[in-house]
Amino acid sequence: MLEILTKLTSARKKPYKKTVVELEPHVECFRMDSQSQGRFTLPFYLMTAILGVLVLLAFFFWLVYEDKTMVRVCFWMQLLMAPFYIPGLYYYSMYYEQDKDTELELDKKNELVKYTGKRHNLLFHKNQVEKVEVHLSMAFPYQLDYLSLHLKGGRQIHISSLVIDPKTMIRWFGRKPTVSRRWFNALPRCA
Repeated sequence: MLEILTKLTSARKKPYKKTVVELEPHVECFRMDSQSQGRFTLPFYLMTAILGVLVLLAFFFWLVYEDKTMVRVCFWMQLLMAPFYIPGLYYYSMYYEQDKDTELELDKKNELVKYTGKRHNLLFHKNQVEKVEVHLSMAFPYQLDYLSLHLKGGRQIHISSLVIDPKTMIRWFGRKPTVSRRWFNALPRCA
């Protein structure tokens, strides 16, 4: 009997690959979006690869030809990229740390939103949202946007584009949002 049960449960398990999971036909669940993560981290992967190749080339030219020109080029390239590279890693880690446990469920049939985060576990109706704000980031490669939902009772929820695209939420609410554009978006902490 135990063997039959284990076969049935193992046959039902499917690997989790999508960020959008259909729980019921009218409920969508959103978690960390790997496509948004990839779009944000791609410039940092490229910078790391370029700097790694430059370090190897500089080391090669210094050992084989005893030429320090490539070492100087490598040093100056690292100094030029550091102002973008180091703050970007910090910026991304802050967004990731806040959103890694965030889950958002949209129930289209009942018009309910379930938000689960580090500090909140909220279930509210679509009509309880008083104001929708979209905060767009203009600085490349730090293009992480977030959506702020102002609920009745004074509570605010902030959802970054790593979880769900703000345009999807705007379409779902069917309201015109307040849009603010900044060079760098710092995702506020939920109170």
